[in-house]
Amino acid sequence: DLILTHCEFGRTYLLDNKIPDEKIIIHSMGFNEEYFQEKNNTPQEAFIITYTGKLGDNYHPDIFFHAFKKVVDNYKSIDFKFVFAGLIGHRIKELIQDLELETELDYKGYISHQDSIALLKQSTMLLLVNPKDRREKMIVPGKIYEYLASQKPIISITEHNSENEKIITQCDAGQNFDRTEKKELFKYLQRNVV
Repeated sequence: DLILTHCEFGRTYLLDNKIPDEKIIIHSMGFNEEYFQEKNNTPQEAFIITYTGKLGDNYHPDIFFHAFKKVVDNYKSIDFKFVFAGLIGHRIKELIQDLELETELDYKGYISHQDSIALLKQSTMLLLVNPKDRREKMIVPGKIYEYLASQKPIISITEHNSENEKIITQCDAGQNFDRTEKKELFKYLQRNVV
C-alpha cells in the first residue's frame, strides 16, 4: 500500500504519524498545457490584477486591498483594474466599498474555465490568497499551477514557509506576503507598476 499526498507538509505530517517514508508519494497537481500554448501579446490599456475562484471572508486578503488602494491613489495617471472571477465574501465586498475601490473592481461572477484562463493571460499580475486556517501552510490550490503557466507575477498572501511560498520562490514567479506585511506588499506592487 502507498499513500499519496500533494505536498511536502503532507509528507512530514504522515512521517510524524509513523507512516514509513517508502510508503509516501508526493503527487502535485498541474495544468493543461494546451490552454497555455498561445500567449496573449495584446498591449494592455490598464494595469490588471486578477483573482479567480473563491475569496471567502475567512481568506483575510485585507492587506492586498489596502496596498492596492495606496498604489491607485499614488499613481492616478494609470488605469488600475482588479478583475475578480468567482465567489467573493460579503465582508470583502464591504472592504472594497469602504476603500472606495468599486471603480477599479471588475466583478465577473462565475465564468467558464476557458474564460478564466483568458483572464489570466490578459492580466498584469495575479493574486493568490489562502484561507486563514491552522493548516494554511499545507494548502496548495490547484490554480497556482495555472497561475504559473500564465507567466504573470504572482502576489501570494499566506503564511511564510508555506507550500505556496516555496513553489513561487522556486519558480521565481512572484512574492509571498504574510498578513502583516502591508508596507512590503505596497512596495512590491509599486515596483511592478513603475
